[in-house]
Amino acid sequence: MTSAQSRPLRSVLRLALLGAAALGFAGLSVVLADRHVSETIARQQAAAKVAPPATVPVVVAKFDLIAGEAVSADNMAVRSIPVDFAPGSALRPEQFDAKAGMRLARALRSGEPLLAEILQPAEPGGLSARVRQGIRALTIAVDDVNAVSGMLRPGDRIDLLFSARAQGTDAGTAVESARVLVQNVPVLATGRQLKPGADEGVTRPFTSITVELSPEDATRLVVAQRTGRITALLRNPDDRFAVSNAPVDAHALMVTAPRPPAVTPRALASVGPEIIIGGTGGLAASRPRTYEEPAPAASRDARPLAVPAPPAARFPTAAPNAALNSATPSTPLPMSPTLGPLLAQPLLIR
Repeated sequence: MTSAQSRPLRSVLRLALLGAAALGFAGLSVVLADRHVSETIARQQAAAKVAPPATVPVVVAKFDLIAGEAVSADNMAVRSIPVDFAPGSALRPEQFDAKAGMRLARALRSGEPLLAEILQPAEPGGLSARVRQGIRALTIAVDDVNAVSGMLRPGDRIDLLFSARAQGTDAGTAVESARVLVQNVPVLATGRQLKPGADEGVTRPFTSITVELSPEDATRLVVAQRTGRITALLRNPDDRFAVSNAPVDAHALMVTAPRPPAVTPRALASVGPEIIIGGTGGLAASRPRTYEEPAPAASRDARPLAVPAPPAARFPTAAPNAALNSATPSTPLPMSPTLGPLLAQPLLIR
């Protein structure tokens, strides 16, 4: 084979070797790329299997709050946040009860943790912070008699009894009446004492008590103070049963009904049917006559009414009286001179 013939053969072999080498490098690249992808996926899966960071529950604001607002369960919530991001002074749920009612020293945004350093106590000794929303505090004057001998304490529960002199049934008379005005009322303060356990061994005299009432009951109590007397009735703090508030007066205590109104004689004379006995007058004699009218004069032709015979005459015995047996119906018996004029007039029986 000449050199001219072997030259194309060498070129073909060279091209075949180059193609094989290219194919080998391509296959190696695919293998290396697949290994790299597999290793990347394995690393990502391993990273996904790592446990999440530890969290801690803290108290946060439900919504935006302004400075001076009191914190309570209504405007606070519990949220878990990572331990790495939780402030050291953030309040935990178990610590919130001790801080409830305190006020914010600065504004707090929604979701922001509640910090202990931004809380400040309410006004020391302030009574308004103790009054619940929708409720009013009212002070009423008392003494030893209507305040359980001065033994009332803040935190006690009482009923308030209203008593006054009310107009009776008879004109011009007044009857003492009483009724329970409000029930189960908490005592906020006795005088200036606000705490139930203050000076337990010392008795502080007081002339007023402050109670919690609804606005409607407070209005009624103010009117009752000006028109009558208020008495406090101490009740057991666990007693939640309501009692009757029906009024009681002196008539009910004596178990007597009020005296009926006076009736005029004319009204009495015209009550009930009338029976006319005796007399020969016309219809004018049967007209109802009052006590003020004079009795009518006896009629001229009025005949005396026969006096009924005694039982012995109506029912004769074995020896009847001859005088009575001889008497006939047409001959009246003798009449007493005293009864004659009375029987000659019409007699009204009511």
